[in-house]
This record gives sequence, structure tokens and C-alpha cells, in this order.
Amino acid sequence: MRRMNFWYKLRHLSSVRIIIGGFLLIILLGAAILSLPIAYKGEPLSILDTVFTTTSATCVTGLVVTDTAQHWTVFGQAVLLLLIQVGGLGFMAVITLFSFIARRRITLKERLVISEALSGVEVGGIVHLMRRILFGTLLFECIGAVLLSFVFIPDFGVASGIWKSIFISVSAFCNAGFDVMGDTHGAFSSLVPYAENILVNFTVCGLIIMGGLGFFVWGRPTKKRMPLHTKIVLFVTAILVVGGTLLYYLLERQNPATLGNLSEGERVLAAFFQSVTTRTAGFNTVSIADLTIQSKLLTMLLMFIGGSPGSTAGGVKTVTVFLVFWGAISTLRGCKDVTLFHRRVSRTAVLRAMSVTAVAFMISMVSVIFFICFGGGDPIDLAFEVFSALGTVGLGTGLTPFLPPISKVLLIILMFVGRVGIMSLAAAVLFKEEKTNAVRMPEEKVMLG
Repeated sequence: MRRMNFWYKLRHLSSVRIIIGGFLLIILLGAAILSLPIAYKGEPLSILDTVFTTTSATCVTGLVVTDTAQHWTVFGQAVLLLLIQVGGLGFMAVITLFSFIARRRITLKERLVISEALSGVEVGGIVHLMRRILFGTLLFECIGAVLLSFVFIPDFGVASGIWKSIFISVSAFCNAGFDVMGDTHGAFSSLVPYAENILVNFTVCGLIIMGGLGFFVWGRPTKKRMPLHTKIVLFVTAILVVGGTLLYYLLERQNPATLGNLSEGERVLAAFFQSVTTRTAGFNTVSIADLTIQSKLLTMLLMFIGGSPGSTAGGVKTVTVFLVFWGAISTLRGCKDVTLFHRRVSRTAVLRAMSVTAVAFMISMVSVIFFICFGGGDPIDLAFEVFSALGTVGLGTGLTPFLPPISKVLLIILMFVGRVGIMSLAAAVLFKEEKTNAVRMPEEKVMLG
């Protein structure tokens, strides 16, 4: 009887819990595979560091405790690349792909899970949307790999150059930040040696932006009227990219350790790259550890915002932050409704945005306090690690490999929460079903401001 009850509960799990369980299963399975001798060179990592690595890959973060090219074999790197791809698209997208290949019909339950994984996109037409997403992903990653190969093949040879091109392309589109550049230019250097290379910079930035815009933006068929969601995403993304570029340029142009020794055009290029990658991708063409304090604070803000809903990116999302900002402006102006581009946004959406932002900020602050107490290191750099993990960005100042085990465990939790989503996690843990109060309590005013 208990066994039947278990399978009944398993079949009737909510979509959110299936997604969370799927990510956990992939992380643990990846850790088991990477523990095999065929996956690593030299001495194996500890269980904690292996789980940390697979969590970082599956949650498309990019924080690492060891150099990816130095420690992992080609097999191990391929496993990490697969985890990045699955984590970026979502494991349900992979299941859908196999269903297409096997010509198996996608069930209603699977459609509901896919809808939840894509931030609540309508179930109607979800299969057609998934086809466009999978095809678009393959197309973008192939174009990116081909373009990068023009640079990496001359630098590393045919076989190694092609592999690096594929790995960086997939990692960039999935906003993961993992790289296999090795110690040719120093471990953990990411794309610093290519700070002046226009092709590498614009290719990687293009992949990051397309992955971070969200599948709903470019995966939907073109309509006569652009949806409000798309308008907000494009508007906010443009502001953050341009504004971030300008601020990085102004804050770092005199810093000899970052932009100071570059030409004027190269400074703008490096500032642009940093503005794009900071919000969730985790690559860098300048030394993150050498950024000024002001730039590190700016980076933490951009990491907190992140990419857009239904994308490979993390953070609280562009639409969420904009709804909080515009909702506050509307309230201060005495407006009853929140209107954007001649459309009204529901109060529920605004309240949800405020809830996500407030909870994410509280989690960040509590985690920062915890890190300062137990992490050991500069408070700004420790706070940087927290925002990087929760925003699934992966940028770091070099502290990650030297953190104590308890801090690494917290980073694992933060990366998982950042990828799954605060509201999804809360819905899975706290709520069984939506409740409607039969009795409403009397209303009473409270003082604000």
C-alpha cells in the first residue's frame, strides 16, 4: 500500500517540484560521472568540490574550484558541457528533444512542466515553441562556434581550436561562463588574452545577449504587435548594456590593471564586454580582482538584476526589476494602475515582482553576513561571491577555491536557488495549492515613509 502511495505521489508531483527534482538529479548524476577516473587528471577532487562543480555547470553559473582545462580530461569537459547545455535549456527541453527524435507524443503533464520551466508561457502552442527554441539554440551555438574557430584554430591548432570554439559558444549562449582556455595565459584568465580581439568580443557578447533575452523574445513567431513582455525586455536590456558600458568606462579608464593601458577603442570594447557578461555570463576580458571598489559594487548590482525571464540567465530578471521600479514611480505619482507602453500591468504581477526582489535582496544580505563571519577575506570580495552565485553569473575575484567547506555549501545552495528561481522554490516548499480566503479580515491603515 505504501509503495502504491509513493508512486501515486510521484506521478502527481507539481510541475515546480518536478523541475527542482530534475535539476537535483542531474547535479548528483553529473557528480557521480565526474568522480570516475576517466573524467579527471591527477588527483580527484573532494566530493564537495565535485558537487560544487556540477552544481555550477548545471545552474549555468561558472564558479570553479579548479581550472577546467587543467583538471578535467576531454571526457570530463564534455560532461560539463552537457550539464551546461541541459542546465541552460532546462532538462525538460532535452526530454522534448528526445521525444521529437523518437516521434513520441508529448503528454499534457510534460507540456505543463515545460510551461513552468519557461516562466509560465501558455501551454497552447508549447510544442511548436520548443521546436523553435531547440532549432534556434543549435543555430546560434553553431554560428558562434564557427566564428570563434577563426581565432582559436590558429592559436591552438585544429582539434583543440574546434573544441574550444564549441565549448565557449555553448557556454556563452547558456550564460554559463565556463571556459577551457587552460593555463596558456594563466589559470582562471577566461578571455583576458582576447580583450583586444573584436571578433571574439562581439561573438561572445552576441551569444550572451541572445541567450539572456529569453526564449519568449526570439522563439515566438513574429506578430504585427510586439508583446509588452518583449518591449520591456529589449528596453531594459538596452539601458543596462549602454549604461553599464559607460559606467565601466568612466570607473576603470584610469585603472592600469584593467582598462588603463588599453587604447581608447579597446577601452570601450572591454567596457562593453564587461557590461554584457556581468549580468549573468561570467566571462571576463579584464581582471575582476583588480576592479576598483566602485566597479565591483556596480558589478554586484548588475549580477543581482541578471537576464530576462524564460532565458538561460539568472538574477531576479530585467522585467522584475523594471516592474518594481515603475510600480514605485506609479505609486508616488498617485496612479492607481501601472501602465507601460499603453498597456496596463496587473497588480498581481507587480506584487510578485516586489516579492521576488525583496526576498532575493534579503537572501543576499544574510548570505553576505554569513560569508563575512566564516569566509575569511575582504568583505567586498566575499559579497561579490554571494551575488555571483545567486545571480548564476560565475565572476569571481579568485576566492572560490580557498573558501572553507561551509561557505562552498552555501554557494551551492545559492546557485541552485538562483537557477530554479525564488518563487518556484517557495511554491514547491511552502504551498501545496493556491488558497482563496473565504473570509476577509477588516482593513486598517498603517504608516509608511
